[in-house]
Amino acid sequence: MASNDNTAIPIVQPIQQEALKLIELPSEVLASLSSSSTEFVIKSAGDDDSNETVLCSADKTWNLRQVQSSNSLTILSPVQDNGNASTPPAMKAAASCNGTVEVFQAKAASDKSTSPNAWLSTVVPLYEGGDPTQQCAGPSKPGIMSEMPFSDGEISRSWKDLCAFSVANGSFRPSPACILHMWKTLLHDADTLSVDLTGPFALQDILVGSRGAAKYPTSAYEALLCKSTLDTTGTDERLTLRPENVIAEISRAISQSRGLKTGPEVQEQVFDLMPVAWQQRFDKETISRICSLPPAIDNKSVAESSASVAKPSAKRNWHEKLKKTKR
Repeated sequence: MASNDNTAIPIVQPIQQEALKLIELPSEVLASLSSSSTEFVIKSAGDDDSNETVLCSADKTWNLRQVQSSNSLTILSPVQDNGNASTPPAMKAAASCNGTVEVFQAKAASDKSTSPNAWLSTVVPLYEGGDPTQQCAGPSKPGIMSEMPFSDGEISRSWKDLCAFSVANGSFRPSPACILHMWKTLLHDADTLSVDLTGPFALQDILVGSRGAAKYPTSAYEALLCKSTLDTTGTDERLTLRPENVIAEISRAISQSRGLKTGPEVQEQVFDLMPVAWQQRFDKETISRICSLPPAIDNKSVAESSASVAKPSAKRNWHEKLKKTKR
């Protein structure tokens, strides 16, 4: 039986409406938003021709893509009746959405062409030695944090992996040859000064008594040690190194700076650079096993892949870039 109920609610269509976007969130992001301690930021990437826009939490990155729809979504709000009971209910079109923003997981960090390491390598120049304040430096670390299309946590891990360091005029990352020479200087001087690198020690204990260490800034040594540090103790930031990490780093630096494949020749050079106490602790078979482990970061591959990554420009507008991602 047909109903005679005629209770249609009129909708007022203002000339000016606010334009909004509907965002489809993955369950992981939605769960994070429910936590009051989780904050998200939107960043844009690449140069002015790049379309990439990302959503970042503290340690994860998601890509954003705008999807156009032939169907329009209208957001309604009730019209105030000013207390007049005789006024029939009505709704006002407060905003319209003609597209959706999709949020999806960014490419894996192992993708060398789009990894944080490759991006960082494009903006932080190599350092070979000398006074860094007289050289063309990269952006400051806070500036990189705000510009790179990755979460702060991912950028910090890449900063550590590449041994990047800050100086007064910006930032640098040491070349494999520079890394090798810095380790040679540290290990030789620590041995000479009887500083046990496997026990809590202060970097200044070595630098104060070293003649060769003055060639590099203290921040470069701090970055170098940070990658191989087991932990820090006390308020004076005393360090404890993992010898296995140091051996692996030296092996990698020798291979990359001298164009050698990991093998007996590299292992012999690593052994010769080790402090006497380490030579007594690690036999050549153990050193061979450590040197053969796959690296967490391959600086050579990073350098090669970074050439294909768009270098970030000084100014970006993620609103405009998001418009380019329509499909």
